[in-house]
Amino acid sequence: MAASDAWPPPTQLPPRRLTDGRTVLVASSPFVLERIDLQANSHWELDTDREAWLLVIDGKGRIGRANVTVGEAIFIEADSAGIDIGPSGMSILLAYPGPDPIASLLQDCTGLTKNSTAAQAPTSSEIIEVPT
Repeated sequence: MAASDAWPPPTQLPPRRLTDGRTVLVASSPFVLERIDLQANSHWELDTDREAWLLVIDGKGRIGRANVTVGEAIFIEADSAGIDIGPSGMSILLAYPGPDPIASLLQDCTGLTKNSTAAQAPTSSEIIEVPT
């Protein structure tokens, strides 16, 4: 009760499309809430300078190192994460601190080759053999 606000809520703008797959549902000073609809078998990079919460609402895939499906949530702390979409596509609710949507938050990497040695840096757990 102490934290509630009995006043009428401020007028909220209707949802608006940022891109074909991104729709801003709410944009306020505390947070931004987006719905993201990603195509089947695509690859994306989420890059943020602030914390973000993702909730899978349809489909399945991989976010960072975690396999995810409907109802699962992922927390990302001011970092980047790869998103690999399964064969049925995936829809996500994405929330992050507001007040404005981040235009460059999500990049389509589907056309980039994942096996290119120039484009793929090793992870800390990989062993690299170097010819001598």
